[in-house]
Amino acid sequence: MSKKITIGAALALALIMVAVAIPLTFLFAENRLNTLMGDLHHRVAQAHALEEIRGVVQSEFYRSFNEDDIIAEMVSGFVLGLGDEHSRYLPPEQWNAFLQRLEGQQPDLGLELRYVPGDVIENDDEEEVPATEPGVLVIAQVARDSPADRAGLRSGDQLLRVETLTLVLFDEDDLTTYNADSLMSAILNVGVAQVEPMVAVDFTFLRDNERLEANVRLGAGVSTVAREMMADANGSDTIGYIRIFSFFRDTASDLDTAIRAMEAAGANAFILDLRGTYDGTLEFAAQALNLLMPLSQPGDAIATIHFRGEREPQSFTSDAFNIFDGIVTQGMVVLIDENTAGPAELFAHALAVARPAEVVLVGRPTRGINTVQGHFPLSQVGGGIILSVGTIVPVGGDANWNVDGVQPSPPSDTLQYNPYSDASQLQGAIRHLTPTTEE
Repeated sequence: MSKKITIGAALALALIMVAVAIPLTFLFAENRLNTLMGDLHHRVAQAHALEEIRGVVQSEFYRSFNEDDIIAEMVSGFVLGLGDEHSRYLPPEQWNAFLQRLEGQQPDLGLELRYVPGDVIENDDEEEVPATEPGVLVIAQVARDSPADRAGLRSGDQLLRVETLTLVLFDEDDLTTYNADSLMSAILNVGVAQVEPMVAVDFTFLRDNERLEANVRLGAGVSTVAREMMADANGSDTIGYIRIFSFFRDTASDLDTAIRAMEAAGANAFILDLRGTYDGTLEFAAQALNLLMPLSQPGDAIATIHFRGEREPQSFTSDAFNIFDGIVTQGMVVLIDENTAGPAELFAHALAVARPAEVVLVGRPTRGINTVQGHFPLSQVGGGIILSVGTIVPVGGDANWNVDGVQPSPPSDTLQYNPYSDASQLQGAIRHLTPTTEE
């Protein structure tokens, strides 16, 4: 039986609700105002401090300067002040290159650079003062099978000169503390504005006090994976080897294509090589994982990001579709090392946890990054910031999954190799995936 109320009663109820809502609204506004006012003095003091510095520099600095450059350095310093090695500011050119890499559109050298300032010296008062030496640019990391790796560049190489056929990108004599970032950007982003389908970049560098040269051939595009059929220990071409360079937008489709193509060629076991893989995003790694995970129900979480405070966690879920079952019948080995980082660590760990009977990890412990980075454009100063926004919890719910890095699977009767030899790791993977023959 339905009940009805009179128009008068409805109006009375509405007035009561308004009467209650108004004081609640004022209470919320008062609390918000109190919060802002409590922080207002601190914010005003910060603004006055910055304006004071600006005034002193404008009136006393001995030469002219570009305020836009100063603001960019302030933004960079703000992010550096967070004390998180995975958060950084990218100037406009580097930011655009980063976005292009995510879309798989930018030709990539496959290396990271680091500026090492000149040594600190002490004066007569035993106080540390900057040395007159400007410092050096060194290669911090080289991605495996990248153009830089194939050209022979290695981590620790000290750059002396970098040039294309028509342009000098870097010369050690021009390096200062103030232009190190722009010089690194010029080298790393050489492929952004290229017109020719192929660019050659000549590197002159020091290694063990020996002056060496390398010619890096930069292609017109960068594939996120490479594939090759390999013979098992019995000499049969049944193993599909896939090198995953990064987790970008096209990685899932590239991985799908590679696995299906090698299945058609006779592969029933696979090696996924993640050694040296660090670039990309968690979202794209989860998309690639979705091809191989055994989750049976749509909506099951592959990984979850936990944010600060009361913000709701974000989960990357399965669509209950995978190509592992029916294709990978003899197992899978994932190769890892200390340069496997970020999204690649999640990929390796989650796959091994989800398929413990079918997937083993071979190599050395990974970097140990359990945070996820978001990227945010800056409309006022240009460029953008890469910021650690949360911690990752993979399938299985273990929050401590990456404290000491992702660990290789323990040795067994079928899994034996030398972890300090890349060749031995690969041979150990092949022997593990080779079917045993009964005599």
